[in-house]
Amino acid sequence: MFKKYSTLQSFTFNSKQVIRFRELFYNMPKFKNILLIDDDEDYLYLVSHSLAKLKLFETIHSLKSGNEALNYITESCARPLANTFPDVIFVDNQMPGMNGFAFLEKLNSIPGILKEKLRIYMVSAFTNEVDMERLGKYKVQGFINKPLTLDKLKKIFSSEDAV
Repeated sequence: MFKKYSTLQSFTFNSKQVIRFRELFYNMPKFKNILLIDDDEDYLYLVSHSLAKLKLFETIHSLKSGNEALNYITESCARPLANTFPDVIFVDNQMPGMNGFAFLEKLNSIPGILKEKLRIYMVSAFTNEVDMERLGKYKVQGFINKPLTLDKLKKIFSSEDAV
């Protein structure tokens, strides 16, 4: 006689296999690319280092201006096979030339960008009511006060809606 098996079969794993699975699962990047936009090179280095510790991203891109970031995003859209389009963007609000709000405004005007797939966070050392209200008109995940520490990053990416 043949035994009939359901499509759902139970599997048994030894402890080494379970440990290896956990290592692979928890060390697997959750996102492909992150884009950091800030005019402070030292700050970019520190945040990049903290993000690398979290092991959530395959690639961390750092750019020093809103214009550089817009060019990068536009080129990423033009070359979809390169797979460089950011999943998450942290943009500083207080940058010379183009601040964070000007960046968001220009980003929204670029055709062909899947804005609903972007997770954007505005970062600034200064918070005021006007900026918080203004931020509401853009599709932004949130506003974060500087410094963007490892603990803040853990909190952002451990929340249910961030991943």
